[in-house]
Amino acid sequence: MVKKIIFSARQDHEIIGIFTEKLKEIKDIELTTHDPTKEFFNLSDIPESFKNADFIIAKIRNECSIDLLHYAKLHNIPTLHDVDTVLMCKIKSPLILL
Repeated sequence: MVKKIIFSARQDHEIIGIFTEKLKEIKDIELTTHDPTKEFFNLSDIPESFKNADFIIAKIRNECSIDLLHYAKLHNIPTLHDVDTVLMCKIKSPLILL
């Protein structure tokens, strides 16, 4: 059974490129890549490939990444990172500097 995986991260990074290539080598994975620094979307207009995902991997970079994790939570799509944890860390970070 082929698993549909979304990998959302800046695609021009060397390490991300290596990881992407390794995922593409696995025959039971249908990989869709997304660069949140270049491809923005609204949750109301999310790409069809995202709606049918079995798993989402997102390197958190900006609000687009957080929106993607929120979408996954709303639609019960498993993710590598949990949106609630990401938001808690994001909120606490400025408080640490105080």
